[in-house]
Amino acid sequence: MLRGSSILFSGSFINRGNFYLKNDFINKIYYYYLNRGLSNILLNDIVSILISSFTLFLIIFMINCIDYTGIIGVENDNERENLSEFIDIDNFFNLHWMFWVLLVSFFAYMFFTILAILDKVRIYKKVKDFYIDDLNISKSSIKTISWEDIVERIFNKYNHTNFDLYNVAGRITVEDNFMIALFDREIIKLDCLTDLMQWNLTYCILHSIFNQEQKIHLDFFSNKEKYISSIKKRIFYVSILNFIMMPFILVFLFFMNFFTYCENFYSKPGTFINYNWTKLAHWKLRYYNELYHNFHQRLKLAEKPSSEYMKQFDNKIIESLTKFCVFVLSSLFSVLVILALVNENILVNVNILGKSVIWYITILGSIAAVLRATISDKIVYFPREKMGEIKEKIEFIPDEWVDRADSITIKNKFSQYYQYKIVTILKNIVYTFLVPFHLWYLYFSVKDIVKFVKKTAVKHPQIGYICKYALFENVETPRVDIDRKTLASYYNFKEVNEKWRSSLVN
Repeated sequence: MLRGSSILFSGSFINRGNFYLKNDFINKIYYYYLNRGLSNILLNDIVSILISSFTLFLIIFMINCIDYTGIIGVENDNERENLSEFIDIDNFFNLHWMFWVLLVSFFAYMFFTILAILDKVRIYKKVKDFYIDDLNISKSSIKTISWEDIVERIFNKYNHTNFDLYNVAGRITVEDNFMIALFDREIIKLDCLTDLMQWNLTYCILHSIFNQEQKIHLDFFSNKEKYISSIKKRIFYVSILNFIMMPFILVFLFFMNFFTYCENFYSKPGTFINYNWTKLAHWKLRYYNELYHNFHQRLKLAEKPSSEYMKQFDNKIIESLTKFCVFVLSSLFSVLVILALVNENILVNVNILGKSVIWYITILGSIAAVLRATISDKIVYFPREKMGEIKEKIEFIPDEWVDRADSITIKNKFSQYYQYKIVTILKNIVYTFLVPFHLWYLYFSVKDIVKFVKKTAVKHPQIGYICKYALFENVETPRVDIDRKTLASYYNFKEVNEKWRSSLVN
């Protein structure tokens, strides 16, 4: 949380020599650009705190303060019950000792979070001043200006030969590039990547190897055993902590998803049958030196052909049965709605099998909407063409996937990256439970991870140690050992960054 904070290192980065070439400074101006200003950065952090706090206290309130037996036992008669009769707010702090541990841990977390936010304000206030005073970019202009123009303005001001789009991107993505390589080379193998697991990987691996300035520790190459031991130690303690806190994490995660998507399910249930990109896709499909906003844009462009490809594999038997169910549910829904229009009292005063009419209208409408969203109106199917379109957008898709796009095997492989939203939500909960076990599996792979990082780390004259697959120098020179993804990353970088002026282009 406080990594890269001014609390942990002395002085302001603005006051250091050639500060604009420092990895930590470049990352901060990029983060400022992504969030489009200091107010948005601060507001996002505050909202995150409020959501977490509200969710925790709502969970405690729902567990301790509500008489569910009394609510369920309410009878349908003329006497109206007041909801306050089933709520005992005095019981809020009558907690089990495990909940007290959770509350203390939460308040400790909030304390450090607030410290980090206050420090963010201090740091990004200076970043804001740099944008306004040095680059002449106002608060309103930051919302529309491109990243390429920002880099160009910094270059024009300081006129440093080592400051261009490639060097800047390499400094921003130096840690990400190693993580991309670890996933791409399957040194780290995961069927599903959750938010919690991603945090653990970052903390245990990257934060052990890289210092606060996002550079590899100087003694990493000469003292490999030290870092193997350090990473193993982190994984050991973090896995135990994950295991101890898992009941609280799962409860919190369940309610967080429930509160987030419940209204959405009620108003737009069909959205849960829509597809979305997984966390694993963010590492497997991302290019080296590719900035987050460029990668996000590339995935957005690939959403339409990806959805159309996945819908090619709809089961026609199940689809026919679904159409029948939708027709039946819609018919019953229509009849009940018409009756309610004739006499509104029917909604609450008429019961069907112990449930009110309005209950049936809600349930029937929601189920019908979900089922209808699964029905495809496609008649002609071209899975190879659709996978070809995906390859044009994502680019780094194996040729085998295009040639065998009509096979279930390829469809299942692609579904690891692009799947139903409801499946993503459920997997995130299930695989979060498995995080401690995945960490233990990772514990025995630490030696291979450190060996891989050491083997792939090369010294760049301007950036420092970077992943060799992110090295774009001499890429266009015919070489046998050139990595395919490196080559694809290079051409993608050239296409996206038109203003790039490097020695390769010249």
